[in-house]
Amino acid sequence: MREGTLGPWWATLLVCVYYLLFVIGVTYRGMVALVRRRALIADLAHIKRRREQLNIWIEQSGDDAQKRRSKLMETALSALEAEMNVRPGDLYEKGEDENREAESGVAKSAGIRGMLRRFGSTALFKLWSQRGTLDDIKRELVYLVPPDELATHSEPLFEQLARRDEKVAQGYRDRFAKAGSDSHKCVVLVQAQEECDRRKGESLALEYESEQAAIWLAIVGLLAITGIAVGFGHQVTMLVGAVGGFLAPTVTSLTSEGVRSAWGVLILGPVGGALTAVGGVLLVNFLAEIGVLGKIFADSWIDPWSVVSLSVALLVGFSGHLFSQLAISAVAEFGHSAGQESAVSKSV
Repeated sequence: MREGTLGPWWATLLVCVYYLLFVIGVTYRGMVALVRRRALIADLAHIKRRREQLNIWIEQSGDDAQKRRSKLMETALSALEAEMNVRPGDLYEKGEDENREAESGVAKSAGIRGMLRRFGSTALFKLWSQRGTLDDIKRELVYLVPPDELATHSEPLFEQLARRDEKVAQGYRDRFAKAGSDSHKCVVLVQAQEECDRRKGESLALEYESEQAAIWLAIVGLLAITGIAVGFGHQVTMLVGAVGGFLAPTVTSLTSEGVRSAWGVLILGPVGGALTAVGGVLLVNFLAEIGVLGKIFADSWIDPWSVVSLSVALLVGFSGHLFSQLAISAVAEFGHSAGQESAVSKSV
C-alpha cells in the first residue's frame, strides 16, 4: 500500500463524482438557483397583477392601441410563465411547497446522459435569460400607465436607481419634471428603468461569471485529486486538507459578524484545501531537506500518517496564504542556488 492510501484509487474517484454531482449540483441548481428563481417568480407575479390593474383602466378608456399593447404583454408574460414551468394558478394561490412540486415537473431525460445534460446546462444561465425577458416586459409596462399615475409610478423607480447612483437618479428626476408631454415622460421612465436594469444586470453578470468559474475550477480540481490518488496515493493528506479548506469559510462565518461567504468560496474550499495540502506537504519536505526548516519536517512526504504531516496538511488546507509563503520560500531558495551556481561557473 502506498503512502497515505485510504483505499483503492477508484474510491477517490467515486468521492469526487459524488462531490461534483450532489454537492456542487445541489448547491447551484438548488440552493443558489432556486432562491433566485423564486425571486423571479415573485417579480413575474407582481408585473402580472400590475398589468391586470392597468388593463381595467384601458378597457374603460376604449383605447384600441393600448388594448393591443396590453394583449401583447399578456402573451409575453404567459410565454415566460410557461418557460419557467409555473402553472398560472401557482403565482397567486399556491405556496412554496406547491411551487416546489411545480418546479420538479420539468421534463426529465432518462439515464445518466440526461442527468449530465441537465447539470451542464445550469439553471443559472436559464435564469439569466428569463430575467432579461422580464426586464423587457417591465419597461413595456410603463406605456400602459395612465397619465395621471406616471408621477406615482416613477417614485419607486427613482428610489431604486438612487440606491445605486444618486446623481444619475436625480438627473432622471429632473428630466421627468421638465418633460412637456406624457409620451416624453414615458420615454424618460423607460430609459430610467433600462438604466436600473443595466446596473442590476452588471452585478448579476459578475456573480454568474464567478460562480461559473468556481464550477470549472472545482471540476478541474477534482480531476487533479483523482490523478494524485492514482499516481501518488496520499489520500489521507488530501482528506485532511479538504477538512481544512472546509473549516476556513466556516470559521470566518462564525467569528466575523456581517461577513457573507460567497458560494464559489464554499464550493472551492474543500477542493483547493485538498490540493494545497499535497503541495504544502511536498514543499515542507523539500524545505526541510535543504535546511530551511527543521528536520522534524523531513519525513512529511514519505510518512503522511505522522502527526507532523497531518498537521501541515490541515494548516495549509486551512490557509492559502501559508501555502503561498511556502511556495515563495522554495522559489527564493531556488533563485539563491541558481545565483550561486552562476557565479561559480563564471569564476571558473
